[in-house]
Amino acid sequence: MKKLIARFTYAVAGIVHAIRHDRNFGLHLIGGSAVIIITAYVCGPLTLSEWQFLLLGLVMIVTTELQNSSLETALNHLHPERHDAVRDSKDMAAGAVLLSALVFLMAVLSVWIS
Repeated sequence: MKKLIARFTYAVAGIVHAIRHDRNFGLHLIGGSAVIIITAYVCGPLTLSEWQFLLLGLVMIVTTELQNSSLETALNHLHPERHDAVRDSKDMAAGAVLLSALVFLMAVLSVWIS
């Protein structure tokens, strides 16, 4: 049981570190939350499904941003000089963030349109 609790402690520490030190993570978290709040205010009461899609989209963005940031940090530490494979890995991780942001955008637009 102690190991399980320790794993959650490490996970929370990682999220807190990202909030404090990763500008892009904070930007996605605060910006996405603001979009959800504005959407809920402008579009009136949201259905449970609308809340679920919006929150899922936000979680996708911050999850992929955590993965992107952790990959970039590790690669910068392990391979500080420029290398094509490192660049490609970082670009692919950034692409995942972009795709998740597009999913969030689709969820927001679907609420605004309906």
